[in-house]
Amino acid sequence: MGARIVREDGTEAADGETGELWLTGGNIALGYWGNPEATAETFFEDEQGRRWLKTGDCFKVDKAGFFFFEDRMKVRCALPAIPCSTALLYHSHTRGLGYSKSEWDASLTC
Repeated sequence: MGARIVREDGTEAADGETGELWLTGGNIALGYWGNPEATAETFFEDEQGRRWLKTGDCFKVDKAGFFFFEDRMKVRCALPAIPCSTALLYHSHTRGLGYSKSEWDASLTC
């Protein structure tokens, strides 16, 4: 599995710069069945023949190689005035991270 952060112009983002997360590897789909337009929009083949999935997720990576989620590029949460990352904290599955809902609620500053 490979990952990179890409600017809107298709160039590699610098450390700490937000861009779109692209993934490659044997576990990446070949495309959308019967939808060549969506396939062309979502997948990219580089000069080495590697197929990249454009996730639509905004990430940045630090100098140590850690990836940080920032936002979604296309689909925004439908909650007024709440960033997507904050809304994700309220999702019931986040309790699996070792925090109770009350601990999450207490940690929010917005």
